[in-house]
Amino acid sequence: TAKMLDGLLFNPSGTETTNQTRAGIPIYRGGAFGFEEWKFKILGRVKAIKANENADDPESIAEVEKKLIDFSSKVVEALEDDALRIAMEVGHDVLTSKDGVTTLVQRIEDSIPHGVKEDDARDLYHLGAKGRGVLSRQKGESMVSYITRRRRWWAKLKALDGSMHVSENILADYLLMCSGLDDNQRVMITTACASQPKSFQLIAQFVRKHHSTIHEHEGGK
Repeated sequence: TAKMLDGLLFNPSGTETTNQTRAGIPIYRGGAFGFEEWKFKILGRVKAIKANENADDPESIAEVEKKLIDFSSKVVEALEDDALRIAMEVGHDVLTSKDGVTTLVQRIEDSIPHGVKEDDARDLYHLGAKGRGVLSRQKGESMVSYITRRRRWWAKLKALDGSMHVSENILADYLLMCSGLDDNQRVMITTACASQPKSFQLIAQFVRKHHSTIHEHEGGK
């Protein structure tokens, strides 16, 4: 569950949880949650490094290989839990080679059982559909923070299961239902939006406009 909710929980301290190392490498713990985003960022960096290689220049080839090996060590430093254990299985000999990072990404992807992503997506969906759950707006949380977390929730769902479809109407309903507003406040928002097609963006716009300071009048948990 901790992996599932990475980056989705409200931090009452008002500061963002660090999701990357000082070297700017995303922290990854293994498993389906966050894998696609991690893979995209890591392979993007590998591609950017290789783009500087000149196949006709031995010095250029050597320099790119050196940068890839250095990048590999930084990636490993950002791994925890299951991901780190897989890196240890891959071993230093492979990780300190030109294609070490690419091999590591493939090994981690191979370790995720078929169907797990879809199961995890279902679990995360149900968490986001709870009116008083951890993905609802918490006491003392601003609407801006809450809306941002809901966007992340939907982005994670799509990353886990690209075939998942939830209509704009339902996403908007969940956004309003989990907002911490009372019945009368929700009715007022719904009425104010009645002349336009309901969407997540529309509801987000109205709750920000009419309840931008609601968190200032609430205590903590």
